[in-house]
Amino acid sequence: MFTKLKKKIGNAVQFDTMSGATAEELLDTISKLEQNQKVRDHIDSVLPDETCEWKDVGEYWQTGCDGAFCIENGTPKNNEMEYCPYCGKEIKVIK
Repeated sequence: MFTKLKKKIGNAVQFDTMSGATAEELLDTISKLEQNQKVRDHIDSVLPDETCEWKDVGEYWQTGCDGAFCIENGTPKNNEMEYCPYCGKEIKVIK
């Protein structure tokens, strides 16, 4: 993700930026961003799924948290629904 940026910065002696950051300072910042991304990726891999699966069963939507929700037209996404009103988790539509 940061490889192209690193190459460009690595070839520069100093950048003329508002902060006056040197190439070394920018490379250090990129390194920190990469480490932060690794931490976030690890956290995402160990956390339980934070979604509520919704399935259209005809007259209503069956929710993963054992609720039922009636939508007259379209899907939860079409109706700008992002989170389950019962459990609060992000809605994930399944077929």
